[in-house]
Amino acid sequence: MKALIIGGGGFVGPYLVNHLHDDLGYEVAVTKTAKEQLALSNAVVYDCDILNKSEITDVLETVRPDYIFHLAAQSSVSVSWKNPALTIDVNIKGAVNMLDAVRELDYKPRVLLIGSGEEYGHIRQEECPIIEDTVLRPGNIYAATKSCQNMLGSIYAAAYHMDVMMVRAFNHIGPNQTHCIHFRAVLPTESPAVYILPLP
Repeated sequence: MKALIIGGGGFVGPYLVNHLHDDLGYEVAVTKTAKEQLALSNAVVYDCDILNKSEITDVLETVRPDYIFHLAAQSSVSVSWKNPALTIDVNIKGAVNMLDAVRELDYKPRVLLIGSGEEYGHIRQEECPIIEDTVLRPGNIYAATKSCQNMLGSIYAAAYHMDVMMVRAFNHIGPNQTHCIHFRAVLPTESPAVYILPLP
């Protein structure tokens, strides 16, 4: 089996490469932006601008993946407030470029679109625990773009008989993240502690 990770230059990409290649035995290809540095011994790496559909098409025709994991995104809520146009371009136009390029292939690979728990927005007490059908109330530009991406994915799947799946991933943390955040937690002893965790 062949897998293509679109936007594999971030925090999650190398972990997904390792799982697909090392654990499942897949041939793996990864795209990254020209500015990103990504050295992987277990995947073929391609530069690809998701705002350029022909670049996506070239990678798809070269790799001919069975599975496509669309990780490419502008994933910062704060950046989405500062630069809404960039967030809309990358998260919506980039996803449409990818979906269109896949639609035009002569076969139908399975596509996974990565959404965000941010799509749920403000959760009411009576809605807990949330489920997939919980009403979406995106409260920021990033969340709105991810909701739109997933709505478009559903439309493409239905209209063009594509195999598109969507998930709403929540925050994940781990080794190799590049930014730090400080937050306060209350331990069982009621003594406050400050933890420093890296963020993407």
